[in-house]
Amino acid sequence: MGGITEGNLPDRMTVSGYAEYRGVSRRAVQFALADGRISKGSDGKIDRVSADIAWAKNTDASKPNTGPGGTAKETSQGSQGSQVGIRAAELVEGGNYMDNRAVREYHLARIAKVEADEAEGSVIDVEDVRAAWSKVANELKTRMLAIPSKAKSRIPHLSTDDVGVIDDLIREALGEVADCPMP
Repeated sequence: MGGITEGNLPDRMTVSGYAEYRGVSRRAVQFALADGRISKGSDGKIDRVSADIAWAKNTDASKPNTGPGGTAKETSQGSQGSQVGIRAAELVEGGNYMDNRAVREYHLARIAKVEADEAEGSVIDVEDVRAAWSKVANELKTRMLAIPSKAKSRIPHLSTDDVGVIDDLIREALGEVADCPMP
């Protein structure tokens, strides 16, 4: 199914198209039409921009979604739920109940995910990584700086100047590594 994406949103939509765009069932859009919360144009299609404004204005999200007969229906958060992270940054004190609850649920879900990742061992402490990296870097530096003297003892025909060149090259390389940021 191709689906409706941000790049190909038509201004006028069928009931099914608008339902997919909103991330709700086709039946939810039909109920909104029947209740007069949104309306169709003379061509039988829904004007997306007008319907979005009317939907937000006329739909009380704090009440259960009830259809004919007054039985509660399952609601779908679809595209609204995927935008919670974006909306979280936009909310100010005094926002409506559902927006604030959505932000709260979003953050609780993120916390629960981090805790689950920690429990299974896929999250590591930054300070532990820094300490381990520092230990490895110090060991590397010590071993690299020992190379010129080891080279002189293993290759006796190296002159003092040759050993000095090797030492300078190693120090230059270590200096470049030291300039890299620590993870």
